[in-house]
Amino acid sequence: MSQTSVQYFQPPAFEGMLATEATHVIRGASQELYNPTDSVIAFGSGVELKSGGQIVLPDTSTTAIYGVLFLNDQHGQDFRTVFLDNTDRPGYPGKSPVGVLTFGDIWVYTEEAVNDGDSVFVRKVAGTVPNNIVGRFRKTADGANTVAFAKARFISKTTSAGLVKINIGGF
Repeated sequence: MSQTSVQYFQPPAFEGMLATEATHVIRGASQELYNPTDSVIAFGSGVELKSGGQIVLPDTSTTAIYGVLFLNDQHGQDFRTVFLDNTDRPGYPGKSPVGVLTFGDIWVYTEEAVNDGDSVFVRKVAGTVPNNIVGRFRKTADGANTVAFAKARFISKTTSAGLVKINIGGF
């Protein structure tokens, strides 16, 4: 009798989607967090907390990452016209409340291959293509173009750029 291997179905993942059902904390409208800009901020982006609950993409002055924008499909708006920016990445529209994962496991996009346990850095200055999206993740510092996400670690691996899981605060 031959042995057969069992293949488990891995559902597709999206940037900003919960990676596990482990304990997690999502800060949001009840904490008065919002996107103060006129532009969409994409789900799955590493973000900074400014005064008054403003959630923004990191920039050259960023010294710490607050969390990752949580994919919220319950926003009550027309997805195709409101949530897409010019890169076709869905996110929170300008001047709207946002949800930010500050503890737990979440899917993000990494610019390079990573291993389980690697440190996490977030892009704060656009580099050259394909490393040109502010708020995306990597395992190595890129000079002054990235900021360390000290309370996060990669918890899965990939052999090239792509979707991967990170844990925030629980390692």
